[in-house]
Amino acid sequence: MAIVQSNAPTNCVLLNNMFDPALVDLRKDPAFYLDIKEQVEDVCRSQNARVEKVWVEQNSAGNVWVRFARGDIEGASKTVMLLNQRYFDSRLITANYVPEGVFNSKVKER
Repeated sequence: MAIVQSNAPTNCVLLNNMFDPALVDLRKDPAFYLDIKEQVEDVCRSQNARVEKVWVEQNSAGNVWVRFARGDIEGASKTVMLLNQRYFDSRLITANYVPEGVFNSKVKER
């Protein structure tokens, strides 16, 4: 199912292709998903962004969902500008805005 993205900046961002779930071995690296989450939080905060939630979608094409504080469009924008079309662990990632309703329906309170 295609995810609805937003052309206009929002306080929610979807990072794609952050990891390949087929290569994740939790026996060797049980903290893999937590490490991804923390790395994304660190990058966002390095842009002085106010991060509310980061969720790593484990059974996906490497999706990481980020919600910034309401009104922190600037932090979300800086993060998108920094990460879109950049490499992470030799993988070209994309960063796109998503409507908050899409974020909420996908992430819920996981």
